[in-house]
Amino acid sequence: MGPPPPPADADALAAHAAAIRRLARSLVADDATADDVAQETMRVGLEHPPRAGFPPFAWLAGIARNVARGLRRTDRRRLARETAAARPDRAPATADAVARLEVRRRVVDAVLALAEPYRATVALRFFDWRLFLHQLERDWTLEQHRNPLCAEMLIAG
Repeated sequence: MGPPPPPADADALAAHAAAIRRLARSLVADDATADDVAQETMRVGLEHPPRAGFPPFAWLAGIARNVARGLRRTDRRRLARETAAARPDRAPATADAVARLEVRRRVVDAVLALAEPYRATVALRFFDWRLFLHQLERDWTLEQHRNPLCAEMLIAG
């Protein structure tokens, strides 16, 4: 390793500021980001001066390209993280809702077409399960009183 570079000359860097801003505008899409790139380039240039004899503008241009590349990479990574973390839209498509309603209508039509006692059993079981449980409990109680032997066999199981 050679000797440390001399401190950066702020006036020498400032002489290239307008050219660095133009370069930054050509590297990024908008003026605000270009100003950020130019400002960051100058900050890095002051903190880490070029080696002795290295042309200051070429050195600053390299820093500006690296800063712009880093901002693009940061933006791409942020977008990828946000996309991965984003929840999908919860609103179903209209066609999906209509298709689900059509299926429900066909099921109801099929249940209504059943003969009794199947229609009542399916209707109570799948459409009003609380009534079904109440009906089942009532029927079980009646069956226990009507046929004790049957109830004992079912309980013994």
